[in-house]
Formats: sequence, structure tokens, C-alpha cells
Amino acid sequence: MEVIDQLVMFGLTRQEATLYTTLLTEGELTGYEAAKKTTISRSNTYNGLAGLVEKGAAYIIEGAVTKYTPVSIEEFCNNKLRSLEQTKATLINTLPFEKVDNNGYITI
Repeated sequence: MEVIDQLVMFGLTRQEATLYTTLLTEGELTGYEAAKKTTISRSNTYNGLAGLVEKGAAYIIEGAVTKYTPVSIEEFCNNKLRSLEQTKATLINTLPFEKVDNNGYITI
């Protein structure tokens, strides 16, 4: 399975996955630099980078120009798995379950 497809399984879009792998390879990048390196349009690049920050795969570095840096793949995956485990526990505790009919009958 391709790396991009595996990252999509962790909740990233294909563009976000492409940007994430580029950040891992290149290090800190501005949106403009990321767009140039990935050939993704600048508007889509900025949306993708914002998505990475929102999903916990990248950080913003404030300065004279805004740069983006990736979160380590181990940290990103662990955070996603921890979040899924918490969601699983919530669903188990809150979803309704099948009612058992206790009003049986006796045939004589």
C-alpha cells in the first residue's frame, strides 16, 4: 500500500498527505514553498496546511513569514489512535443496546 493511502487511513486527505510527506522530507516550509515543491495550487496548499494543523499533523511557526513544520509520524499516529480509543469508549457507553424481552410466556 502506498504511503499516501496509509496516511489517508489516518484521516488526512490526499493533498494533506502529500503536504505532510513533503514537510517530513524538507522540514519547515512556507505555504508558497510547499506549493512549489508539491505542484499543488497555492490556495489548495494553504487549505491543506491548515487541515494538517487542525488534525495535529503539523505546527505553525510564527515569524516574519509563517512556516509549517511536521509533527513526527509516531506522535501523529499515537494521538490519532488515542483519540479513536476515546471515541470507542464513548460510543460503547452511550449507544443504545438491544432490549431483551423479559415477558416470556409459559405453555402448559
